[in-house]
Amino acid sequence: MKKTVYLISSIEIVVGAFILSICSIIKNIFSFLELGKKIYHTGVDTVTITEVSFPFATVISILLIIVGIGQIIISLIKK
Repeated sequence: MKKTVYLISSIEIVVGAFILSICSIIKNIFSFLELGKKIYHTGVDTVTITEVSFPFATVISILLIIVGIGQIIISLIKK
């Protein structure tokens, strides 16, 4: 049972970190690279957006990391 908890919580932590890193890469591409700025601004004629944010994906990934760490701590306390 404990191995299952460790496995599931480790997967949650890795998936959360993966989502955060993907969001960070996308933000950097659209925000800092000139090609990304040109590609992003060609579709937007009247509104200029300086920063791209993914609040829902960031919240989900942080919750996955917190839940994974919490499951590990709870299983260690019950031990």
